[in-house]
Amino acid sequence: MNNNGARNKALEIARGRAKWLMPWDGNSYLTPSAFQQIRAAIEANPHFPYVVVPMARIVDNALLLDANYNPPAKEEPQIIFRSDTTELFDEEHGYGRRPKVEMLWRLGIPGQWDQFRDDRWDFPRPKPASNAGLFQNAGWVARLDSGRSHLEIGKAGYKARSISRDEAIVDMLDRCDAKAIAARLDSSRLAFYDEDALVAASRNRDTPLRQHLRTIANLALARGPFSVVDKTGMAPSGDPHDYFQPAPYWWPDPGKPDGLPYVVRDGERAPGTALYEAGSESSDRTRLQQVLDDTTVLALAATVLGEQHYASHAAKLIRAWFIDPRTRMNPHMHYAQVRFGHNNNEGSGQGIIELKDLYFFLDAVRLVERTDALNKQDREAFRSWLGSYCAWLDTAPAAATEFYRPNNHGVFYDLQRASIAAFLGDSAVLAKVGLYARERLADQIATDGSLPQELSRTRPRHYVMFTLQGWTTLARLLSSVGDNLWQHRASGGQGLISALRWLAANKEMRDTMPVEKIDPDRMSPLLFDLARHDLEGTAVPDIEPATTKPIFHPDEAIAPFWPWRRP
Repeated sequence: MNNNGARNKALEIARGRAKWLMPWDGNSYLTPSAFQQIRAAIEANPHFPYVVVPMARIVDNALLLDANYNPPAKEEPQIIFRSDTTELFDEEHGYGRRPKVEMLWRLGIPGQWDQFRDDRWDFPRPKPASNAGLFQNAGWVARLDSGRSHLEIGKAGYKARSISRDEAIVDMLDRCDAKAIAARLDSSRLAFYDEDALVAASRNRDTPLRQHLRTIANLALARGPFSVVDKTGMAPSGDPHDYFQPAPYWWPDPGKPDGLPYVVRDGERAPGTALYEAGSESSDRTRLQQVLDDTTVLALAATVLGEQHYASHAAKLIRAWFIDPRTRMNPHMHYAQVRFGHNNNEGSGQGIIELKDLYFFLDAVRLVERTDALNKQDREAFRSWLGSYCAWLDTAPAAATEFYRPNNHGVFYDLQRASIAAFLGDSAVLAKVGLYARERLADQIATDGSLPQELSRTRPRHYVMFTLQGWTTLARLLSSVGDNLWQHRASGGQGLISALRWLAANKEMRDTMPVEKIDPDRMSPLLFDLARHDLEGTAVPDIEPATTKPIFHPDEAIAPFWPWRRP
């Protein structure tokens, strides 16, 4: 807000109409006696070109009706200008950037502002004006109560005003960002998969990718529906509708009779915690992943192959896990990745990542809805579930912990929240995720492009690629609403492209656990992204455009039939 521009306009209007000009703040108020004090001082000493009027903040406006009221006036003063002065307020100093203080410094008017700390982002202090010091103090002026008295009184009020001002500025900018996103957001459009690529696939009937889709979709037809109530174990809450999964790297303490509390062995999965293995039926992650993957494959098959029975089965999967009161999951992740003996046997938030693949699943729901396999009631119930889950993400302490994690967990939290926001048409959340992502890039990616948090793990190669899959997917989703994260660079040069370059240059990196095998095709989606989005044309070694392996293990964070994704 250009309040100095308004002050200068007031000076322009008043010159030629009066000898003494008062470009004062809104809510300024003079009692008759205060005005007489100012007038008397000016008449006695008209040779001073400036008059400084100390200000008092009022918390009860009725006090000003007392003719004898004369409060201590110690706040930032108002200034009266003689009409022959030429000094103007500096319009580079916008609202919140010391707009009036800059003039006080220039005129040599002393006060508490002389002790203000100068931060890196502050403008340099101005040089004194040629007539600095030629002022007199006179009277006082009241600043009327704003209706928020806690912002008006003393040092605490000053700090509260500063915070309130900053919050108002941020809120205004957030609303501007949300409006820009809203202009490009169509919640019915696919956010990850490419509409044109699916149309082209539906027309090209003899491609290997299409044939592979039919094979995988037919397998999915033979499975499910799945439900959270089908697990043979139980969440610590005792509610079968609560999602439950033990933390993968936490084991019973061999030194304790009951094994509690569990201890961590990073990189070593406890029995029954890996997808699809024996024992995983006692918890929920395997079934959840089957819902996400099978629904997506079936929805793609219904779209590309044009056969309704695929969509009908996908709709059954969606209803069973998210809609039907008898079988649906409660909309929270309280008991995801439970570390027994810790945190009252509730998850610490890390288990939220087990819903990381919502982004492609929500595209699948969009595709199924286009076939009318889900009716209006189903659609409303599913969106209600998502809304309740978002409310949990926004309020649960465990979710806040996950949001602030400085590694892959924070990235996949943003991806999950952005995916839901795009589906529900929440432009404000999408805009904020874009801002959070830029902060995360600066924190997670080193100036050489490496990811130090992931390199410190016992499976560094896996976690670097896993995290970059999250980053590239988030960039792809944000680009669907015109937010270009691909080309963003932090002040130190860190960016998604620099991280992909680092990966390409270090793709032979070896794990500290050599027994783990890495799928040799796993890097292909990331190298394709580097080739497409690196505007400087960095050479990408050994990239094979013909490599179109469509299905990877879910732990590798690559969407089913990823070659049909958005650019």
